[in-house]
Amino acid sequence: MKHKNRSLNVGLIDTIQKKTNNWVNRISIVGRLLIAGGLIGLLFFSNGTAAKKHVPVPHDYIGCPDYQAYLSYAQTFADTFLRAAVDHWGPKKTPLFVQMLSLKTHDYPRKSDDPRWQQGYASGGDYVYFSRGSNLARETYMLPALIQLSQITGNPKYKKAAVDYLKFYFKQCPSPTTHIWPWGEHMSYNLVTDRIHHWREEPEMSPAPWELFWQIDSSAVRKEIEGFYKYHTYDKANTFLYDRHANYYTGLFDDMKVRGAYIKHSGIYLYGFTFLWT
Repeated sequence: MKHKNRSLNVGLIDTIQKKTNNWVNRISIVGRLLIAGGLIGLLFFSNGTAAKKHVPVPHDYIGCPDYQAYLSYAQTFADTFLRAAVDHWGPKKTPLFVQMLSLKTHDYPRKSDDPRWQQGYASGGDYVYFSRGSNLARETYMLPALIQLSQITGNPKYKKAAVDYLKFYFKQCPSPTTHIWPWGEHMSYNLVTDRIHHWREEPEMSPAPWELFWQIDSSAVRKEIEGFYKYHTYDKANTFLYDRHANYYTGLFDDMKVRGAYIKHSGIYLYGFTFLWT
């Protein structure tokens, strides 16, 4: 991993290194439990009758007997996805992907699609907004997969869709004041209204493909990761405690009684810090 022309903030790095020991200790315990559970699951589902209930996975994706069939399924999915999910709603057509698609209509879900639409953890209003929104946190697997599909097939359209998405996102979507991104649990870019939805940024996602993001726009990546420290970490002098939320527009912290530090966010921030400063 090579990161060129990074100016190091030595004081900030020292502070982060000193204050993250508690995070690492906590994460290591949870991580061992998760790894142990995963190994047990692999042993269980790779032997006995349980394995028969699952589709067999080829030993080697490229070169296995069913490689072309798997590739055909992946390519058919990607073709269908790009026809349906790339923004064609609202007054402005963008290269962003909608984060929810109905399997029946290949359109974003409407209220009328499911009578149980209000029974989720979010409010009905959130469901409607999120269903027609684009959220980078939900594309951390899709974007690299599209690029890899172009590499395998030689068809450049998949990579182009991913690169176009990221270039637009990094140019148009970061906050003009804090420079953090409208992604995660609460925020999205509404493809129908062409407006940023909500104000509470929370980088809640699977590990971000920082190297890919850096190749597209290193400045945007730097500002987002620095925001983990600036706008999430409120006790910078002692405990390094943080709030998983940040105000996209102002950078101001929530009231203390509603701040929350989740262990998964510790890992997300550490992963970002490690990428940017090592």
